[in-house]
Amino acid sequence: MAQKILSPITENNDAADLIEAKIAKLFKDEIYLPLLRELTFSDDVIQNSRSKLKQALKSGRITFYRGQFKGRFNSFLSKELKKLGATWNRKHGSWDLQASSLPSEIREEISKASIALEKKTSKASKYLAKLSPKKIADKLNIEKIVRTEVSNIDIQVSNQLGDVTVYVELTPEQKQRIVENYTENMKLYIQEWTEKEIVKLREEVEVNVKTGIRSEHLAEQISKRYGVSKSKAKFLARQETRLLTTELQKERYLDAGVNKYIWKNVIGSPNHPVRPFHKNLNGSLQSWDNPPIINDKGDRKNPGQDYNCRCKAYPVLEF
Repeated sequence: MAQKILSPITENNDAADLIEAKIAKLFKDEIYLPLLRELTFSDDVIQNSRSKLKQALKSGRITFYRGQFKGRFNSFLSKELKKLGATWNRKHGSWDLQASSLPSEIREEISKASIALEKKTSKASKYLAKLSPKKIADKLNIEKIVRTEVSNIDIQVSNQLGDVTVYVELTPEQKQRIVENYTENMKLYIQEWTEKEIVKLREEVEVNVKTGIRSEHLAEQISKRYGVSKSKAKFLARQETRLLTTELQKERYLDAGVNKYIWKNVIGSPNHPVRPFHKNLNGSLQSWDNPPIINDKGDRKNPGQDYNCRCKAYPVLEF
């Protein structure tokens, strides 16, 4: 029996980029930006204020907690604190002075600032409490991108098989079902991620209130959390687009009677080495409907189905 090895079907990085951008924007608009707005303190310096220290406390630029002033200091603030008798603590990056040694007007400003910070963080906590992960996930709009990608994959398979066997392209109804399944799965992942992220953000806010961390520092922490969410968006977009490509090509090739493929590895690197099981499969002949074992747990999967797997399937046409 003669064989012809076909080229692998590849996922569209442009589609993954578009989906990633949609997810990241959803996280930003629905969670992080509104939360940061709740924590915004005016950092404007009132020019006629007699005390730069009082103004910095009022704006949230610096805080006082258990005998330590912390925050962003400049020469004016440092000079004023030193004049009050505070000493610089290099280890903690703070100006230290017991509350009992502070002038009454500074203690009053610290009290006001503490109340203001508590109100801000309370509003932030309430905002997080009322968020609905499902409603956020339902706002994801990627159907058009996924539909285009499904058509692109179908065209690739058609181009591979069109000259050598009968190939029936997907009907509009079949494409719509695939698009809906992909979108619903993605929304479930986003909902799960959002539920966990809200818990972590609320913990950050609560720690802020208990330890007297300045709102500016909390805003920095929330910005870092957004960075984590962007990484999650990238992973979901890449992984799910790769899975879509893998599953769709499997079904389309099986429908066309192409039951086997050759497993091919990508070139690894020190940061992204090829997994031992995958490496051992390189060049082997496999079946779509009976995938090989891909890890020491005994899981069976085709190329691209394992977590972050970049291996490719080269379909084998037998005639």
